[in-house]
Amino acid sequence: MMSASFYIRIIGMPGRFPALEIFLKYVKSKQNIQIATREEIARFYLEKFA
Repeated sequence: MMSASFYIRIIGMPGRFPALEIFLKYVKSKQNIQIATREEIARFYLEKFA
């Protein structure tokens, strides 16, 4: 599992947003990758392990 946090004050700067787009395109191009929010991850673990 890889966790990446993006703070709007940092990633929201115009010069940095293209890097996020490139990163997301790269991740989406891989197989067996799931992109989930923190809430989705928490719900998964609660359902499976709680």
